[in-house]
Amino acid sequence: MAKGIGRNRVRATVIVPWWNHPELIGDFAEAVGSERADEVLIMDNASEPEVAHSLDELLGRRCGMTVVHRNTNSQLQALTEGVRLARNETIVFLNNDVVRRAVGWLSMLVKSIEPGVFCGAQLREVEGVKYLDGWCWGFRREDFERIGGYDLTFEEPAYWADVEISARAQAHGITLKQIDLPLHHLESVSSRPLQRSERFWQVFERNRQRLMERLHGGLGVDVVEQA
Repeated sequence: MAKGIGRNRVRATVIVPWWNHPELIGDFAEAVGSERADEVLIMDNASEPEVAHSLDELLGRRCGMTVVHRNTNSQLQALTEGVRLARNETIVFLNNDVVRRAVGWLSMLVKSIEPGVFCGAQLREVEGVKYLDGWCWGFRREDFERIGGYDLTFEEPAYWADVEISARAQAHGITLKQIDLPLHHLESVSSRPLQRSERFWQVFERNRQRLMERLHGGLGVDVVEQA
């Protein structure tokens, strides 16, 4: 896992929200460290000190990624902050629970991203809405900002927020496109322990209701900006 990314860099910023789970670092470093991304922002959402140190050492110092330490655990706010920090116009949101099947997945994704097109690894449909699953998708910054970014009123864990932003993007004329990538998502690694709590499902349902309100309200750009 060399620190340098070489001359043939993929001109994109990869933004990754991270909270604890040090066991994911090895596979993640293999999946992303070999992709020659121009910039990788690890948005550390108040991980435990030993995990934060591992992120600095294993992803920062060894892999040349930028670790941004935050004081709160909010995925949507971390992604929003990452967009503001990014130095590239093409941006990819990526979960930390991924495993590489083959080298080159990032360049495949980035080559497909163009103005007016959001691309991702998985296109799904729920509540009559086609959406890009939030674990891996990319866009041009101007399109993300034009539609208002994420609706930050969704509670964490922010289930349904990716459905809402996809619906809003389509309402503003943006096309959603699935790209078959050699990348595997482990799914729900961070949230699985939380799913045993009653609060998780209360938040899940409130977020679903928020989505339905947005769908019935016309999906304008009146979303809440980050403080």
